[in-house]
Amino acid sequence: STATIATALGFATAYTDYRYSFRLKPIYLGLVLLPPTIPLIIMALAMLAWFAKLGISGQVMSIIIAHSVLTAPFAMAIIRLRLSQMDPSLEAAAWNLGANEWSAMRRVIVPFCRPAIISSFCLTAAVSFDEFAISWFVSGLNKTIPVIILEIVTGNIDPQVNAIGSFVFLVSMTLVIIAQVVLMTRRKKEN
Repeated sequence: STATIATALGFATAYTDYRYSFRLKPIYLGLVLLPPTIPLIIMALAMLAWFAKLGISGQVMSIIIAHSVLTAPFAMAIIRLRLSQMDPSLEAAAWNLGANEWSAMRRVIVPFCRPAIISSFCLTAAVSFDEFAISWFVSGLNKTIPVIILEIVTGNIDPQVNAIGSFVFLVSMTLVIIAQVVLMTRRKKEN
């Protein structure tokens, strides 16, 4: 669910950046792209304090929000790069043919961005899966895979460490490979 939310947020912010001009756009983009630049431990502590103030600390929702905030900028960057390759006249042509803004987005923009959306989903899933510090701080009593790995590693090492580590590695690598295949396939079709 984190990858889905992060990809949707990334698409929305990328499209806003691509389509609209407004006075505070540099500040908007700075805030959107800020989370990956903040040291992870500081981000985790800040989110823990914020979630405690909201009364959702230790809930699954807090983990989803934290990971979505952390990974959405990656999705935004990938999707924005794809949007920058789109001919602006495609959207205008859809409008001239009677499509409203939502219809043009559904029939022109989303299909054009599909490879970037799929790649963003895979990348945000891999990044989210890899970030144990955020999970550790905001999860409370809920045990996520990264938190379980940390607990196992700090205790007695047994075969579970190897199994979980291998699983994490395989999932991350699979997502990265899928993203690369999608991008390479799309590039071949365009050429």
